[in-house]
Amino acid sequence: MDGEIRVLCVGCEERIADRITTALADTDQQFVVITATETGAGLAHLASNRVDCVLVDARAPDSAGFVALDEISEQRDGPPVVALASDETAPDVIAAGSTDYFRLADARDGILPARLRTVVESARASERNATLERIRSLVSEVNQALVHATSTAEIDSQVCEILSSAEPYRFAWIGEFDQETREVEPREWGGLEAGYLSDITVTADDTPTGHGPGGRAVKNGEISVIQDIQNDPEFAPWRADALERGYQSLASVPLLYEGTQYGVLNVYADRTNAFDDDEVAVLSELGDDIAHALATVEMRNRLAEEKERFRQLVTEVEEYAIFRVDPSGTVVSWNDGARRLKGYTREEILGEHFSTFYPDDVESDHAQEVLDAAAERGSYEEEGWRVRKDGSRFWGSVTVTALRDDDGALRGFTKITRDMTEQRDRERKLRRFKRAVESAGQGVYITGTDGTIEYVNPAFEEITGYSRAEATGMTPRILKSGEMDDEYYEKLWRTLLAGDVWEAEITDRRSDGELYEAHQTIAPIFDDGSVEEFVAIQSDITERKEREKQLRVLDRVLRHNLNNALNVIQARAEVIETDAPPQFATDATDIVEKTNELVALVDKERAVTRVLLSDAPRQRVDVTKLVSRVIRSMQSDFPDATVTSDLPDGVTAEGTTQLNRAVAELLENALVHSDNPSPEVTVSVAQDAETVRIAIEDDGPGIPEMERKVLLGEEELEPLYHGSGLGLWLVYWIVRQSGGTLRFSDNDPSGSVVTIELQRD
Repeated sequence: MDGEIRVLCVGCEERIADRITTALADTDQQFVVITATETGAGLAHLASNRVDCVLVDARAPDSAGFVALDEISEQRDGPPVVALASDETAPDVIAAGSTDYFRLADARDGILPARLRTVVESARASERNATLERIRSLVSEVNQALVHATSTAEIDSQVCEILSSAEPYRFAWIGEFDQETREVEPREWGGLEAGYLSDITVTADDTPTGHGPGGRAVKNGEISVIQDIQNDPEFAPWRADALERGYQSLASVPLLYEGTQYGVLNVYADRTNAFDDDEVAVLSELGDDIAHALATVEMRNRLAEEKERFRQLVTEVEEYAIFRVDPSGTVVSWNDGARRLKGYTREEILGEHFSTFYPDDVESDHAQEVLDAAAERGSYEEEGWRVRKDGSRFWGSVTVTALRDDDGALRGFTKITRDMTEQRDRERKLRRFKRAVESAGQGVYITGTDGTIEYVNPAFEEITGYSRAEATGMTPRILKSGEMDDEYYEKLWRTLLAGDVWEAEITDRRSDGELYEAHQTIAPIFDDGSVEEFVAIQSDITERKEREKQLRVLDRVLRHNLNNALNVIQARAEVIETDAPPQFATDATDIVEKTNELVALVDKERAVTRVLLSDAPRQRVDVTKLVSRVIRSMQSDFPDATVTSDLPDGVTAEGTTQLNRAVAELLENALVHSDNPSPEVTVSVAQDAETVRIAIEDDGPGIPEMERKVLLGEEELEPLYHGSGLGLWLVYWIVRQSGGTLRFSDNDPSGSVVTIELQRD
């Protein structure tokens, strides 16, 4: 260990303290011993000074040292405590919170220094690990806040709140430099402020208030640190106010991005020397991230304002038909928006009655009723179908406003019409969509970009146990189970923020604390090219997962038991086959053969179960090479067979890694079940624009019709079904997982043709 080791000796008599000091000094110059005979003095020293280890004299239960041990051990972040104890009191001091103990003879024999070094080194290692973990967590939390923030105020608020809530920080504020006054004006703060900002002045000039860390950070553009507020002379203008609120050290971080200053971040800690090299490096990087986020928000807001002004201008010119009619309803003015919407030029429509725009199915007196209502109320609004010059219809939103002169006489009406056809269609589709979502069996919830839940459907309430009122306004953290590691959520956010869809299985927690398994899909919702919301769909797969688990256990147990039993039967049958009289040996041979068939059947069952339980991804498969390898392996096992192949080069398809097993199973099935001593099988590969086909033609007895129908779902699998085609089941499920289909047909003049049809890669 580097550096001095500060040992605080509490509750020890002077002679004992002297003996300990001498024992430590004689063996290691690193030790610095501070003595406090009274418990109060020891605690006071501990509260304001760095101490690496506390020694207490706890040989008597009512001693001052034993009292100190009890009080120091209660401090959550206190240094390790080593007690001077006798063999009789040793169990008591350990139970009271002592990390270790030593006897007085240990100090005399030179054992104490080594034990203290071990205790301190362990404590420092734990402290370093905790610091690194805290730093990583702090960086992650701040960056998450920056990603979701939409305004400068939100960034400032989130950063100050997060930093001031993290140990050992006590207070954080962000200031903005005023070029005219040369002062750093507070913009936002978090933590224990207690009027501090109104009591102090921070400048970036040559006055005493400009020589502190805040002023230096603004002037130099570099992080500035005060490690000991109480004793650093440069902090004199603010020392009393800071110490009154428990601030012991401070780091000021300039927020700079591409040469532009966006403020200065000031972070206060409740202990001295809180900002080591790692801490300073992290705060410096955070300053860059915060400045980047502030610059991004500023640019985004500026672009949004310009976009909104442009949108309003376009809307006023193109989306509204604005014209006037006289008291009788005759058109007397016509703007360009009206020409675009209704199709009439100014010359064509002036002098015509505005009822021209109503469809034939509207009552003839409705136009006059509209004018009467507007004259009576001042204005009148309605929606309904309108007709363009070319006869096409649109759904219009109409506002009619009466125009009167100073004497109150009616001078006419202003009509503003907007085409609402698309909006009406969207609203109708939205209502249908909402009805569908409300009726869906999957849990659906929608969040804003900050993660706040804005909507949940009834299935979400049923799955999670949270009502709509309880969930709305919260975040999905209410479902967090603690079972998923940080990497899961980091990948999730990277995927979503890249604009992609996230799909995975997750373990969540219901409102009553029960865990459940879910298949979850989360997709970003875009508006004008930017992510506005996220929609998540959850399917409760807890029962399915439990069934899969049970199936795996059942498969494992059955295979174990069957294999054990079959091995016994096989072994004893082989003995009988060898040693028994001929009339019994024949039966034993049959038993051995049937046992071998059952062992093979168990292996097939295992393979089918693995396929059913697997989630094998599809990938590019070189079909030509795959089939060639299978044929070569079969020819060595069946030397009397003739396998003819037609394999064009370079044929690829989409499939799983199990596809070779399916082809091998079909080829072996054709060879094994052939009733010819020299079976003949043809294997061919063909492709078209969309599919790849692997066909296996044999000259055997053919596949029974019932086997085919059961396999393809054309007949129910009943208890009396005696099919033995587990190999075909294995083929069927491998092909299905590969996204393909399995087909059967009769060969001419005998045998079967089995075809695997896959999607081209």
